[in-house]
Amino acid sequence: VALAIFGAVVFVLMLPSLKESPRWLFCNGKKEQAVANVEFAAKVNKMPIVHLTDVDKDISMSDSNASGKESLMLLFQRPRLIFITVTFYLTSAANVLIYYMLKFSAEKLSSSPYLSCWLLSLSDLPSAVLIHFCSELKRRPVNFWVQVVAVAFCFLCCVPQVRLTSAVLCMAFAAVSFNYVYLYLAEVYPTTMRNRVTAGCIAVAEIGGMVSNPLVLTNDIWDALPFLIAASVAVGPAIASWWLPETKNRPLPNHFIDTLNIVYTPEERPLFIVPEAPTTPPPNQ
Repeated sequence: VALAIFGAVVFVLMLPSLKESPRWLFCNGKKEQAVANVEFAAKVNKMPIVHLTDVDKDISMSDSNASGKESLMLLFQRPRLIFITVTFYLTSAANVLIYYMLKFSAEKLSSSPYLSCWLLSLSDLPSAVLIHFCSELKRRPVNFWVQVVAVAFCFLCCVPQVRLTSAVLCMAFAAVSFNYVYLYLAEVYPTTMRNRVTAGCIAVAEIGGMVSNPLVLTNDIWDALPFLIAASVAVGPAIASWWLPETKNRPLPNHFIDTLNIVYTPEERPLFIVPEAPTTPPPNQ
């Protein structure tokens, strides 16, 4: 508790010094403040000043196709966007459910609860390495297979002989999947909505965390029941993630129209207004 209070106090004291995201400032028409923040960051990191002409041009193109303030409800007006958003939400909840269910089940994983807690804590180390490796690969297949592996190891926890080993590996892959979701959704949703979608994922993930503790109590009925339930819950989001859009090496969306261009193919969006590259006017004859 004392460490948590200390961290909160330090955060509050540092809050006034935090700078707003230049990308968000650009997307909301605050170019001067965005330039000032970029110049400040370049000065602190002893880097050359970045010229923002191309960024300004790119965002201005998106601005010309964006109308009014973009509400989060826009994500719930098209079936595919609803599917993608709900998949991200449920994936976050399933990962947290599995992760903390295994944490709370430490004493049931082996004859030594201390050994179980120690090994489960170590599972965060390989997950930290894996997330950096996975960030260099394509988003959709990695996101899918990481979840599938986590679910498979969660099912294997039902077998007493391999329960501890499976739990450690399951926690590692669930942690990778949890962090990968936030990397993924940052490349799907526009700057004007990204923070709100992230906050929604965190809120739904907390529900998974709250359910994980009562779920552990079901081991009084059958010692493998918590693992079976958690794995079964995670199967749906894992399968659904195969149909998420691929975002690797694509520009980050600035506005909702950019998200539509990521989610839908050109053949599927005949009614959408798609930003076009500016054309050079012909020279005067």
